[in-house]
Amino acid sequence: MQFFYRNPKKFVVYFVSILLSLPFVLHYYKQEVFGSDFEESLSNTESVEENAPTELLSEATAEIEQNKQSQEEEQMGQQEQQGQEKQIETYAQEYQMAEEKRILLREFPFESVVGFSWSIYSERPLSEIYAEFSSKTGAILSGKVSSGQNTNMYRVIANGFFINSEGYFLTTYQRIKDVFTNLNQINPEIELKLQTNHSLQLLDLNLIAVDPEGDLVVFQADLNSIGLTEISYVEFANYHPTMGQAVFGIGFPDKFAVEGGLFPGFVTQIGTTKMLESGYGITEIQSNASIPSTSNGCLMVNTGGQAIGISSSAGIRSVSDRFSIFYPSNQITMRLDYILSGKINEEVVWTGTTLLSDADYNNLAQTYNLPTGAYVLNVFLDGPAYVCDIRKDDIILAIDNYTINSGSEFRSLILNYMPGDALRIKIYRPNLNKEFVKTLYLDSK
Repeated sequence: MQFFYRNPKKFVVYFVSILLSLPFVLHYYKQEVFGSDFEESLSNTESVEENAPTELLSEATAEIEQNKQSQEEEQMGQQEQQGQEKQIETYAQEYQMAEEKRILLREFPFESVVGFSWSIYSERPLSEIYAEFSSKTGAILSGKVSSGQNTNMYRVIANGFFINSEGYFLTTYQRIKDVFTNLNQINPEIELKLQTNHSLQLLDLNLIAVDPEGDLVVFQADLNSIGLTEISYVEFANYHPTMGQAVFGIGFPDKFAVEGGLFPGFVTQIGTTKMLESGYGITEIQSNASIPSTSNGCLMVNTGGQAIGISSSAGIRSVSDRFSIFYPSNQITMRLDYILSGKINEEVVWTGTTLLSDADYNNLAQTYNLPTGAYVLNVFLDGPAYVCDIRKDDIILAIDNYTINSGSEFRSLILNYMPGDALRIKIYRPNLNKEFVKTLYLDSK
């Protein structure tokens, strides 16, 4: 301490040098450089103090300050450059993520498996679409007819919607088939009613047509009972389903709900086409829309607010199945023309089979190296084919020694026969890799 009291100028220089050196010590990667610079600066300062006049002290201090500023500027430049590089890298990552998400959303209409973003793909507001169609839907209720009772409690068994201004109401057969007799008439012990948004009153239903094969039923509602002569109805769009397309079921709300019956999903599978003996092709479209069993028969719409089909319980094996089925609008329109024209009631030759469409069987035959013919997709219980032991997955090769090249050819040939005729049918059974000859007795339907 006495040394410093005797040399106050040297103490000042020493103290200033220590203060100036503190920022360098805090930067770990400059420690070695700082150490050598500090010793050199200190020795230079001491040398200047001992050998130079007093006014040179300020020049030494200025030189140290200048060195400090140059080092700080260099360090700040390096940090700024690193920051720019990180920023560019961050922007690149964000741009890449945005691009990946954009591609994902463009090809798959959902942000995730469980999260649906309607606003990205809707051409119209969903509330607007719902408001348009909810007034055209309704719920079919069933109740037991009991003698001596003036009132009856009904339960919802299916949904549906109006298809013309006269009150024709469409639903699916599979869901309500238990209300019909073997003659396709409503069981006299069951009473059906229709509930709509047009009135609190339940409407009577008259049966117009039943189509078990096409899985459709048409009723007519008693509009006069609520003071209406005509009603708004659904007009089907020209629709061809595509994978991943967003679809919505619009049904009728539960009796304890003010509004409801909206079921979102997307197309997950497009089935093969099965051909009925009338030549009508049925294609089942699968979606992951969660439609309750009592809401089957509800209207299906797309993101543009177009009516594209009707939901059905066909193909659903149990309540644990996490999918729903609907029939596309083009198919329904064609079938409605057929059943409403009265042709469905005409007597036709019947074999009791459903065949796979020609296009679908050609693909199947190429895959499994199957012979040319008509592929039996389904056999109706107690029908002619069932009785003569023609089975599902059999391939019809010939009729009375006439070779069959396709399912459409088989149906055309059958029309040349009459009910009661006996035909020799040659079939191939793939699971046994054997050919059989069966006698098929035609029936009428």
